[in-house]
Amino acid sequence: MDAATHKYVPFRGKLVAGGATGAKVAFVTAHVEGKPTPLYRYDLDAGTLEASATMPAATCGATSSETLFVGC
Repeated sequence: MDAATHKYVPFRGKLVAGGATGAKVAFVTAHVEGKPTPLYRYDLDAGTLEASATMPAATCGATSSETLFVGC
């Protein structure tokens, strides 16, 4: 069994929805004060976190091989 590697990434808000395709994870958060938060994309292979433009807090998400759906 391989040893686990812990990775931590900074993001703002409470995690409310997410999905994954391959080695990429996307998630959205809800800010405590209701402020818009970005759509985050984390690449597990590269260890990089990208944040898209801010949007109202979403509460659901789904992925297919090429598409990410985020809803409010």
